[in-house]
Amino acid sequence: MSDIARDIVEEYDALVKKYKELEKSNFQYIKALERIKQLEEQIADMNDAYKVVMDEKCADDEIHCTCVPALRQQIKQLEDERRMYLDEKATFKEQVKQLEDMLKDIKNADKRFLQLFLVLASINIIFLVLLI
Repeated sequence: MSDIARDIVEEYDALVKKYKELEKSNFQYIKALERIKQLEEQIADMNDAYKVVMDEKCADDEIHCTCVPALRQQIKQLEDERRMYLDEKATFKEQVKQLEDMLKDIKNADKRFLQLFLVLASINIIFLVLLI
């Protein structure tokens, strides 16, 4: 096999590998977007619940029952969970950006694949002409 043909085959194999990576990345991208949406909904629910609890007004002479410390502890836990979700959301957004960059690279590779295909077709035509 000539050096040109070997180079073309190697580049073709590399493009096939990149395409498979794109398929996997596309699946991860969709999953990341779904998780971001889910996290945003959970954060919105937590914010709504927090507002309801915090907006409750008590009379100055009102004595709270024993559930108040437990509720305050629950609020702290929810705030910690909310911070965790926000951090996770930021991580997913960064991963989405990386996947979008990979997608751009793959699209550029697709153009190169088409060019290689045209070169291969041209080489085949030349070989056919030489054989005739």
